[in-house]
Amino acid sequence: MDAEVLTVAGLLARAASRHPDDDALVFAGVRQTYAELERSALDVARGLTAAGVGEGDAVGTLMPNCPEFVHAMLGTAMVGALFVPVNARLAPREIGYVVPDSGMAVLLTTDVADEHVDYVGRLTEAFPELATAGPGRTPPLAGAPDLRRVVMLGARADAPGLIPRERFIGPGRGVAPETARARAAAVTADTPYIMMYTSGTTAQPKGCPLTNESVVRLGTAVSDEVFHLTAEDRMWNPLPMFHVSAQAQMIAVLNAAATYVSMTHFDTDAALEIVERERVTLMFPAYPTLTGPLLHHPSYRPDTFSRVRALLTVGPPDLLRSYQAKLPHTVHISCYGSTECGGIAVMGRLDDPIEDRLTSGKPFDGVEMQVRDPLTGEELAAGEPGVLHVRGFNLFLGYHNDPRTTAESIDAEGWFHTGDLASVDERGNLVFRGRTKDMLKVGGENVGCLELETYLLGHPDVVIAAVIGVPDPRYEEVPAAFVEIRAGAVLTEDDVLAYCRAGLARFKVPRHVRFTTDWPMSATKIQKFRLRERLLAEP
Repeated sequence: MDAEVLTVAGLLARAASRHPDDDALVFAGVRQTYAELERSALDVARGLTAAGVGEGDAVGTLMPNCPEFVHAMLGTAMVGALFVPVNARLAPREIGYVVPDSGMAVLLTTDVADEHVDYVGRLTEAFPELATAGPGRTPPLAGAPDLRRVVMLGARADAPGLIPRERFIGPGRGVAPETARARAAAVTADTPYIMMYTSGTTAQPKGCPLTNESVVRLGTAVSDEVFHLTAEDRMWNPLPMFHVSAQAQMIAVLNAAATYVSMTHFDTDAALEIVERERVTLMFPAYPTLTGPLLHHPSYRPDTFSRVRALLTVGPPDLLRSYQAKLPHTVHISCYGSTECGGIAVMGRLDDPIEDRLTSGKPFDGVEMQVRDPLTGEELAAGEPGVLHVRGFNLFLGYHNDPRTTAESIDAEGWFHTGDLASVDERGNLVFRGRTKDMLKVGGENVGCLELETYLLGHPDVVIAAVIGVPDPRYEEVPAAFVEIRAGAVLTEDDVLAYCRAGLARFKVPRHVRFTTDWPMSATKIQKFRLRERLLAEP
């Protein structure tokens, strides 16, 4: 592969050089060409340089989808620092864990409203010292000793403890653009580029760092092997930019100098309007919670997406078949991936027959998959279900600050144990069959049951807690909690839910709470499948 595309900063420089006046980024009311996008990213890079940030440092964001997120992402890549996009849905308690765990030196946030979230208020709750400081200065934070600056990239200039945009960007004007570009060109392919946090089966999220090379090669594979992107393409992707579901697609668009069309908050009416207005050619809603409302909207017609040549959603075969039936002009495909796999490891191809496109697809060149017997570890024949293992350029570097879990997850030959059940059909397509990990998928977000259980046990009246997943028509599955309270305590379902809302992201809050002292047990463990049967048997 051409050396100039081995870093994210290199992709931006190439696109801005070859297609300076073409649309790079489109939001409702905001449009930037590649030349404008590069200048905005350079502003961030120069500000970071003036602040003394470089390789080995971590720069985070707490933002919804917005142009400033992309500027922060690309500006961080230019200085060779590690980009840490914090899930904008996390509760203050969870933010208070991720920020210090990552070793974050600078945190960039915004005053852009998303579902009425006050990011400044959320940060202040996570780090109370911010509230006592005047605007323009970030005080030392006991809970995050490495965090030197919290920067407001929005319009607000009076947020306590936050450095306003001009006081961050202004000093960077003393750094020549040529100096910043030269620094970006010096970043190497093996430099870590991004670290996203995944909610695993442990009590806390785990950071998964990925290098420039792994991310760029994956984005190039999405661009070249699957979508065959050109500069004429316009991809609509409403998925959260802090989520792994958006990263490979953003890099694919950058690789082809195409146009990335997004939204701060998904709304069906607004989505249909922007897809039509921007003459979108590719759509990546990814989850049935987004695709379903679009295809079942009262205004949807068979010709609504007539310009869209490909659309991707994950889901069971019957659901995908029904989507394809409603898309006479569009090829529907699916995929499989995880944060540890860089987002995507397996993807359908546009020229596959429909029966192949009802599966997750085939691995990219340079990515291997094996399905193994969970007891013997032997590779299984086609069609036999087992545990999926993945190996390739796309894998993460290991769990941040957790060598033990890393060693348990990646073997000596580089195979990553996904913990997912799957099979491979006779044509080499991956058929996803569920998870062996104690993990839920709530509207596309990973939710670790142990994390929720650990949090519930922090309540002074809860002595035992078990969390399971139950089907949900909108979010695919949602958490449900079984709890046992201490003798003599009085606790209601509303009390438990209020406690969860105070410390957990909204999508992690259990939708059902049941109190019990009758736990179905194996020799040593609670049989969660029995709890699930019990709940589903209710009227």
